[in-house]
Amino acid sequence: MGTATAKKESAARKKVAGWPGYVREGVFVIEKRIHGRKWHVSTRCTTLRAAMKQLERFEESPAAYRPDGDDGPELVMNEALIDAFFEWHLASSSRAWALNVRSLLYDWANHLRGKDLRRLELVADLKPHLREATQVPHRVKAIRSFFRWLRTEKGLVTRQQDATLDLSAPPPKPAQWEKSKAVAWERVVELLPHLRQDVRDVLELLAATGWHLSEVRRFAESGSIREREASDPQHVVAVIGVKHKSGKPHFTALLHPQHDAVARRIRQRGHVVDNGALRKQMLRGFAAVDVERKKRDPKAERAQRFQLGVMRHSLTNWLADAGVSVEERGRYLGHNPATNARFYVDAQRPPVVLPQRVLRVVD
Repeated sequence: MGTATAKKESAARKKVAGWPGYVREGVFVIEKRIHGRKWHVSTRCTTLRAAMKQLERFEESPAAYRPDGDDGPELVMNEALIDAFFEWHLASSSRAWALNVRSLLYDWANHLRGKDLRRLELVADLKPHLREATQVPHRVKAIRSFFRWLRTEKGLVTRQQDATLDLSAPPPKPAQWEKSKAVAWERVVELLPHLRQDVRDVLELLAATGWHLSEVRRFAESGSIREREASDPQHVVAVIGVKHKSGKPHFTALLHPQHDAVARRIRQRGHVVDNGALRKQMLRGFAAVDVERKKRDPKAERAQRFQLGVMRHSLTNWLADAGVSVEERGRYLGHNPATNARFYVDAQRPPVVLPQRVLRVVD
């Protein structure tokens, strides 16, 4: 009986190269002899990198070592810790997103006011910050990413101490349930001649691809353009690619030679001007449209103002009007059909189920 139990216990242990011990049920355990005494100590870590951090702490003082960090000073969310996370995060995401996350983490630090991160409570410490806050999903994502870094990269927090694991944002309510976010293609055509060339190119590419502005920025810096191949559908002119913020590549077919030229100009510039400059140029363009309208008709209404971000919603509606199915719209935008129907088509629009190919809508 005892032999069988010992064999079962031994089989549950797994050796990992470079680790002075074993892994049992996914947890790294230190097994080491120091000054004649053999130690078996759980690190409570599930990754080798985090476990190695715990090993350093253990070797400094084996007798005083506690994996929960009780033997160390309080872990406070401060500028140095946030900036260290920012540098690590920058290697796997766009600079704009990393800067936004860093800004949100500074807000979290101001809210937590020096509390020990290992002793935070979900209801008492974390949720109050979200009650009146904006960008709630982004705030949740930022603090969860920060704590995951503390756990898996730095080994400073264990899963038992991570209060963010149960923190979640309420499901987003699509804005088009309350008002339409789409604009008519005629409004875009009316604005284009009054924009500076680089801003016009950005608007045209957004309207043609349904990309986010952040994706156009990444495309300008490091995107790809592939010539049409024989295996491509006949209506495809070129295929452009960009890396999503998740790190996965995303490719979109361009369906008109003009959009191919636009994409090449953007890629050749290598950058897109900042948001402030884009907004300024858009407002100037709308003002010029207003003047032109007044010349034709003194009683004409002002041009409809819109932001670049609505092009994704607008393209989806243009495709729906052309009879393109939910599935094909989702594939074109890189979404699953449920996401496309929920967030990118106006609620008052009937569902489109006709199995037609993606049409060359934006001509």
